[in-house]
Formats: sequence, structure tokens, C-alpha cells
Amino acid sequence: MIKIKPIIVLFLAITFISCTQKGKEKKAPVVKAQNAVIIANDSLKKINSVSFEKLLKELRIKTVPLIDTTNFDNIKKGNEFNSAEINLLQLDKMYPNYYKEGYNYSTTPNYKIDLSKKFHSIVISIFKGENEMESVLVNYSLAGKIIDYKVISYDEIAESMSRKFSKIENNIITVIDELYTDEKQTDTTKFHINRDGYINQIKTKFKSSLRPNESILLNHIYSDTIEFDNYNDGGDYFLLFGKKNEVDISFIYSWELNNSKYNFKYGDLIEIKWKMDSIWIAGDDETLNFTEHVIDAEKIISKNKLVKFLWRADKFDQELNQELNQEL
Repeated sequence: MIKIKPIIVLFLAITFISCTQKGKEKKAPVVKAQNAVIIANDSLKKINSVSFEKLLKELRIKTVPLIDTTNFDNIKKGNEFNSAEINLLQLDKMYPNYYKEGYNYSTTPNYKIDLSKKFHSIVISIFKGENEMESVLVNYSLAGKIIDYKVISYDEIAESMSRKFSKIENNIITVIDELYTDEKQTDTTKFHINRDGYINQIKTKFKSSLRPNESILLNHIYSDTIEFDNYNDGGDYFLLFGKKNEVDISFIYSWELNNSKYNFKYGDLIEIKWKMDSIWIAGDDETLNFTEHVIDAEKIISKNKLVKFLWRADKFDQELNQELNQEL
């Protein structure tokens, strides 16, 4: 019978226990734990994305052009956003006092506008306590982050002295502010929504070489008499060139030249109706500019037409031997 020494038995036991513990440690690798965290984060992102999409789907859709006159008479509290939806919409970024005590903010869903495939545009109504409310158009990225926003309507019933309403036409917002004092005061401001969803104010007063001493109002129709020079349709726009007081002027026009009414010749004196209007710079349809547009024109005097002038003068008649007033 073979005898095993005690020291060898002890060595084998220690080796067995050590290998068993190492085997147990290998069952929970760190890589799997990291993967679990990544999967959890991805799932959370998906949940947030679905929630925002669900919120959007529940909004009614309006088409442009539209006029937003949201006020206390045509909207009521009810069906307000809950705290989770308010967090999704990030309303505290637009209204820093939203959660502060004493402000009593609440938000009601209003509608959605399809202005772009690159961002979402929604209108929500904010009640500021019991006496004030306003509607704000918010542009969100496709991932649900705020890009930009603009208040488009306002109403107050404490003093009923002011209100705001807006007209939305594609990517142009016209905001009208009214103040009711002794006399009604109106202020109009225009904004442009660019392709990335940012909202920028645009000018409403301009200068024109046609009337150098005046402030030209946007879309206001003016009448002037100019000397026709020529048409040029070889570029990106149809242009009419003329002169007034020896100053060269150009206009964008849109009529058909086969219409005899507009068959002007060089030097013709014509009366035009024109306005300052928007234009998109060719090659970059997101660059907004403004220039003179001629709406209509009519010939007054043709330079190429011979005009016979008649006058009378005293002339000596030899046969009658006296001066007579005669037509020459």
C-alpha cells in the first residue's frame, strides 16, 4: 500500500480551492457588465424618442398659410401636458420660471405645422396664471431638441390693453402687436425660418434708388413714371431696366412679353406700379433678400412716335399787303 505524505495532501487541497475560486470569477466578466450598460442606455434613448414621436402624433395638423389669433375667447384650459411631457418639450428652457412657486404656469397642446422634413414645428399655448396666455411656435430637431422658438400670439384679460397675433406663410412669420390706449397702436414685425429651423427677424423698411429720400415699406404698392430702357431675361430673373432722373433702376417682372401692352421700346415713358418684395438668391434658396418688383406697367408716351406740333404766328401776306395771324 502506497502512503501519501501529509504535506502533499495539503498542497493538493490548496491548489484545488484556488482553481475553484478562479473559475467562479470568470463567470461574471467585466465586458458583459459594460455591454449591459450600453444596452440600457440605448433602450432609454428609444423610449424617449418614441415618447416624443407619440406626443407629436397626438397633435392636430394645420396647413399654411394660417393666422393664429389664440386668445382666452377661443382656447380653454384642459388636457394640459403632464410633467413628463413638459420635460420632453423642455419648456423650462423657454420659461425659466416655469417651475417656480407663485408663477402657476400650465401648458395646453395646440397644433403642428409641417414646414420642413428636417425639423418639427409645433405650437403650444402657455397660461401664465389666470390673466395671461400666449402661444409659441417651437422648432425641434428630429431628435426632440429645441432649435428656436417665437411667441406668435398673446392675450391678457387683466386690463385688456394689448394682444398679439400672427400670419404664418411657409417660412415667413408676420407678427402684429396691438396696444389699446387712447388710440390703437399697431406694430408689425416679420421673421424668417431658415432651413435649419432658426428664426430670424427681417427688415420691413428699405431704401430704393427710385425714391432715394423715402423709407420704402415692404409689400406697399407705389406708382412712378420712368423711362424704359430694355428687358433682360438671360439671367436667373426676368428683369426690366429703366431710368428716373438719369438714375438707372432695375425691377423683377413676371408678365408675358407676347402681351402687346408690355411691348415697350427704348425711351418710352411708362407708368409702373411696384413694390419691395422678397427674393431668394439664385443658387442658394435659403438666402433671403429684398428688391423692387414691378407689378404692372403702362405706356404713356412713345419716344419713337412722331408728334406734329401746330402753332400760329403773324405773317405778312403780299397779296393782301398786310400781316395775318396764320397756322404754320
